[in-house]
Amino acid sequence: MCNAKSLRKSQDEIVQFAMTLNLAVENRHREFKPRFRIYPNERHFLVRIDPANSGNALLETAIFNLRPPYAGVDYKTQHTNARDDRLGSSKLWRPLLRKGRAVVIADGWYDPEKVAQAKGRVPWSFYQRQDQGMFFLAVLFTDAVNPRTGEIISTYAVIKTAANSVIRIHNRMPALLDVDGAKRWLSEPEAPLEAIKPAPSSIVEGFRVHDDASNPHISEHAGMVSPVDDQSLQSSLF
Repeated sequence: MCNAKSLRKSQDEIVQFAMTLNLAVENRHREFKPRFRIYPNERHFLVRIDPANSGNALLETAIFNLRPPYAGVDYKTQHTNARDDRLGSSKLWRPLLRKGRAVVIADGWYDPEKVAQAKGRVPWSFYQRQDQGMFFLAVLFTDAVNPRTGEIISTYAVIKTAANSVIRIHNRMPALLDVDGAKRWLSEPEAPLEAIKPAPSSIVEGFRVHDDASNPHISEHAGMVSPVDDQSLQSSLF
């Protein structure tokens, strides 16, 4: 799973990174400050093709939790992750493979140190590129109506693929894309599923982080993405 993400760069750096796609990128986003922990249901930078604007790319903020168009006021199911081996068979994901492909810009992500569905709260691991640079994540998105406000909102789920050897505990990881892979994911008529694959272990690093990272009552701060060893953990979870 991908419990949260980080994007510690400035707004100008993010826009410049989006421009590496060599697409005519239109900026339509709110003021953004560097983030050390972006939870589900919070906004995050997303790049998608805008068919209403000559097929140019659109840089906007979207909600990290895909909300199906049919979801009503009382819809509670969270759709933050989509397994790559279920994209073609899922009634939710399959229609989005053609017209709902996008990429999210991030520079790190968190995973809990427990297997999926296991009970209890545990420390988190943090993963990033070894050079601490930004990357694109393959996502599926859809626009949905906020049933309480009537606002049209973009929402998305991160695609998960098989894990590389760096990933602790889990057997899946977010699908990281390089620039060429991101351009293909955005632009090709049919979904290039062969681009969805584990990132090379040689470019990714991961480590345990302080329990502050997984505590929603503690405001995000730079120390959340710093490595700690088991003996230095000061758990605030138990």
